[in-house]
Amino acid sequence: RCFLAPLLLLHKNLKKIHANGRFKTYLVDSSGGMDCWWFTPGSPPRWDPLRLATDSGNPAPRFSHSMSFDTLRKKVIIFGGQTLNGQLLNDCWSLAEVPEEVSEAVGSNTSTRKLAMTEYKGEFKWTSCDPLSDLALKPQARYGHQSVYFHMSLYVVGGFAQDGLRVTAKQDIWILELSSNASWAEMMPTTKTPEPRGFHAMWLAGYRILLHGGSGPSGTGIGAVLSDTWQFDLFTKEWHQKASSAAVPIMSNLAINPLDNSAKAISFGGRDSYGNPSGRLYTFAASKSSNAWQRVYPAGVRPSRRTGNTMVYDQGSARIITSFGLDGQGMQEDTWILDLSTRMWTCWYGSEKSCVHKLPSALYRGPGKIAFPSQVQAGLYSFLFGGAEVKLMSCSDVGV
Repeated sequence: RCFLAPLLLLHKNLKKIHANGRFKTYLVDSSGGMDCWWFTPGSPPRWDPLRLATDSGNPAPRFSHSMSFDTLRKKVIIFGGQTLNGQLLNDCWSLAEVPEEVSEAVGSNTSTRKLAMTEYKGEFKWTSCDPLSDLALKPQARYGHQSVYFHMSLYVVGGFAQDGLRVTAKQDIWILELSSNASWAEMMPTTKTPEPRGFHAMWLAGYRILLHGGSGPSGTGIGAVLSDTWQFDLFTKEWHQKASSAAVPIMSNLAINPLDNSAKAISFGGRDSYGNPSGRLYTFAASKSSNAWQRVYPAGVRPSRRTGNTMVYDQGSARIITSFGLDGQGMQEDTWILDLSTRMWTCWYGSEKSCVHKLPSALYRGPGKIAFPSQVQAGLYSFLFGGAEVKLMSCSDVGV
């Protein structure tokens, strides 16, 4: 089969664009921006649309961008990506809550102070985090990269960028200092760097960046998929490759989530070297010098093999929650919960007979059928931005 992916960026009013002889559809709201959602992985899990202030900025609709969370200032940060008409982006936007003014009686006087709700009930605002000068140094526009936030800075690694007439995989690291006068600088590692790639998994463990897999020119199979794992020390600027093992996932678009802000992480889904969605579950322990990856075999019912799914860690109850994605049948809008103590999946919302809540249901569906959204854990909540609608088509459907 041939797999084509017309992209659908989340929003309320349909628009059609004619590109390369085909119609592609995406959704925008009245202001032209994308929908944003909070996900609360509690009991029960719930979805809530984000409330934007009327004077909020508006990032251009995009996909394959990166997203990080500024834990100090409680801001969500996005960078780069690609528009529907193929334009690559290198802009930075931050999303923060608008403090609510509260009046207080102080003796015979009344004072006003601002409080932040720090949850989905508040009102939020997008602002640019680009350097003030248009002539300032910036990374190449790109998509398929990843980013993490560490000590007032955003670190962007890899992705695909336009080099002349070709789009090529990158292996560079860029740092955006998020001060009042933001500035970009390229970091020069002191050791050998990982091969160029995009659509890799990347997360922060203490003062180290962990990177795994992705797609690049040195990858294997029709998906050019990589299976190596690297660790980058943010102080010494040294890359070190982790030892491989039989259990290592050979994946791009791997959904992964750290556990308890430690060097341990868990992953589910992704795309293998044959381009097929995966249903495998893995754990990773950075402290191990060998066999850091271990495959987990859950019992009972389980989600379908998929890619482009979301992953959330519910620290309070030691559960992993996955939603959405693309499997062999098409787009999904279900939600599954993995109990880490019993290693058993439960379908919270979906079409399976065992699901606690059956679709369709406006109460549990959230954004609806999406795949490949950007997602970041923001305290007790998870923030979801963007996404795509992917249609599976045979070669004969498109005249191939």
